Amino acid sequence: MKKKAFFLFVLPVPLAACIAYLWITHTPHVHAVRIEKVVKVDMDPDTALMCAGFEMNVEQFNEKFNQAKHFWQLFLDDYSWLPCYYKTTIEGKEYRLRAGGLAEVVTADGDITYFDWGDGPVDHQKYSAP
Repeated sequence: MKKKAFFLFVLPVPLAACIAYLWITHTPHVHAVRIEKVVKVDMDPDTALMCAGFEMNVEQFNEKFNQAKHFWQLFLDDYSWLPCYYKTTIEGKEYRLRAGGLAEVVTADGDITYFDWGDGPVDHQKYSAP
């Protein structure tokens, strides 16, 4: 009976605490007031055309960043991210939302945490010039 009570009542508490900790530390919480579009200058014409079609406002930036999912840096090479992004700086951290689905949090000392905001691999149809 004691073992059953342990598994039903005692074990779920630390498990829930661990899940809550991982959820908080691996989910970005961003509330940008102003964003800036950054586009790499020397890129091929096709990429420049796709970057021209990558537009978003502050509300979309906040929504996409707050819904982003953490992933391990190991999977970074699975996607070809476009060299254009929106950024904001909050409390010394730079938050970048790249075309193609990559979100980055860069600290003042250069540490980068990566997130996927659900866009997945670059969809060349989606990012076309208006």
